[in-house]
Amino acid sequence: MLLLLCCLGALPAAASSGDFDPVELVNPLMGSQSVHQFSAGNTYPAVATPWGMNFWTPQTGKMGDGWAYTYTDTRIRGFKQTHQPSPWINDYGQFSLMPVTGAPEFDEERRASWFGHKAETSKPYYYSVYLAEYDVVAEITPTDRAAVFRFTFPEGDDSYVVVDAFDKGSCVKIEPEKRRVTGYTTRNSGGVPDNFRNWFVVEFDRDFEYTATFADGERSEALEQQAGHAGGIVGFGELRRLGAPPRRAGDGTRRVVVHLAGTGAAQSAGGRGARLRRGLRRGETTLERCAGPHRDPGRRLGPSADFLYVSLPFDAVSAQVL
Repeated sequence: MLLLLCCLGALPAAASSGDFDPVELVNPLMGSQSVHQFSAGNTYPAVATPWGMNFWTPQTGKMGDGWAYTYTDTRIRGFKQTHQPSPWINDYGQFSLMPVTGAPEFDEERRASWFGHKAETSKPYYYSVYLAEYDVVAEITPTDRAAVFRFTFPEGDDSYVVVDAFDKGSCVKIEPEKRRVTGYTTRNSGGVPDNFRNWFVVEFDRDFEYTATFADGERSEALEQQAGHAGGIVGFGELRRLGAPPRRAGDGTRRVVVHLAGTGAAQSAGGRGARLRRGLRRGETTLERCAGPHRDPGRRLGPSADFLYVSLPFDAVSAQVL
């Protein structure tokens, strides 16, 4: 009790000095060292705004595993949109993105990358991690209806982004002329309407140099797949071949932008795409500008965007979601 009172007594002084930011007291990794046999909190490091339409999280568990992220795991399979309240209830409206380099790999086991907590930052408004397998830095910050990703790839490597719509019924369509990937996921754990579909739209600002779709593990050159487990990969080639300027320190790299929209309702992807473009005109689409407002609980948390934003630097590929 004495310790609690001492801590509380320090808060007003910090707040009055203008240095107090309550969101910095939050560690989203707390409670994530849980297993099926024993709960230490049963949480995952959610990246989200208060009352956001969806949350985002790094995914270390297998597709469909209620323990999507476990602190003692050493490999990340993707970055997942989630609506999960508890591992016992499990998830619905879920799919993932994953940056890879070298060879395009869709299978979640083979595409998984080693990571360590020393190269991981977790805040309610921001998450970043170094994917050692690919020499890629992944960053996420949330908006009201999605998130902004930035995947920074190494110079010269063939670079790809995997869109995994998960199993139990899904669809992916790649539209190269629109630099866009659309689709839906139906994976759920019950309690949803029979016609439930979580739609998504992913838009890039760079032409695709590689495309592939997958249906129940089989690769195809077709641009659209509807299957039990559908997904797609888009690639950008060696980034140094894309005509970008020489590598510069800090933020001085060219980026490719991807937007994504997801909703837990049986709506058309076309309607969502129109809302995406309107959302783009409403607000700033950089990761830094989106992350900043989320730190202030008294302000509106980010643009009202219906999309995901992925950006790729020239010698890096970055992903951003709004």
